[in-house]
This record gives sequence, C-alpha cells and structure tokens, in this order.
Amino acid sequence: QHPFTFLYLGNIGPVAGVDFLIRAFAESSMSDAQLVIVGDGAVKTDCVALANRLNLNNVHFVSDPEPSNVPQLQGIAHVCMLPMKRGSGTSSIPSKLPAYLFSAKPVIATVDRYSDTARFILQAECGWVGDAENLEWLVDTMKRVSKLSLLQLDMIGQCGRTFGLAKF
Repeated sequence: QHPFTFLYLGNIGPVAGVDFLIRAFAESSMSDAQLVIVGDGAVKTDCVALANRLNLNNVHFVSDPEPSNVPQLQGIAHVCMLPMKRGSGTSSIPSKLPAYLFSAKPVIATVDRYSDTARFILQAECGWVGDAENLEWLVDTMKRVSKLSLLQLDMIGQCGRTFGLAKF
C-alpha cells in the first residue's frame, strides 16, 4: 500500500487532540505519507481550517461512516493514531482503543503517561506511547514507524489484536 497511511477514527472533539496530530503530521514533512481523519465533532471545522492553513494536501477528512464501514476504513491504515489532550486520559479508555486493537493495526498514542490507555498499549506491545501533546516525540515516532516493513507492522498489530481479544 502506498502512500503510508496514518488513520485517526473517532470523535473530533476538544479532548481528542486531532489539531495536535495535524500539526505533528505537518512538522514531519512526509511527502510519501497521508493522514486520514475519519469522524465528526465539535472541532472538526477548526481542524479542517488548520490543515488548509498549513497547505496539507495529504490530510484527508472523511465524515462519520456507517458502523459497518469501520473495518474497511481501518483496513487502509498502516498505523492507527490515538492523540489525547493532556489530563484527559486518566478517567477512561477511549472507545477507539479496542476497535484499533481488533483491527490488528499498530497504535501510536500520545496520552497521559499513567493512564490505562498507555498501560494497555505497552502491555499489549502493539504500538508506541508518548506523553500527551509531546510534538517532538510524535513527529520522530511517525517518521520512524513509517520506515518499518509491512511485516513488522503486521506483527505489532497482531499483538494488539491478541491482547484486545483476551481483555476486551
């Protein structure tokens, strides 16, 4: 699959950190990659405006799909993205995490260090976890992960699926 695809799927709301994800993707300057953002929410308009202001023609927005389309949309991803604003991840696990795990795709998360979300991703060995809103870490991680082989990505994703099936 080309280009390398980072996927965010879910609510584009104030705690989701999608604006942060767009800034990190812009900063990474990966011309051979795309960021696909699937969903709707209170700050979607602001996120679309940000992507336009940054002249990112490799960031694509898709409105909320039918639930039955979610597996197909996740299928285009090489990696699923889970950004959260600082302080927002300590009270619950985002519902997108189990969906990401079941999709057998690796996860890059920027979340509160001691959150259950961080703990589950690390326990499952299904991705990478950085501190919430750590732009430099996310840019470096996206670049590094985009260079992994499809086999490596698949192995990491399968770890998440195994963990997800066992725990969720």
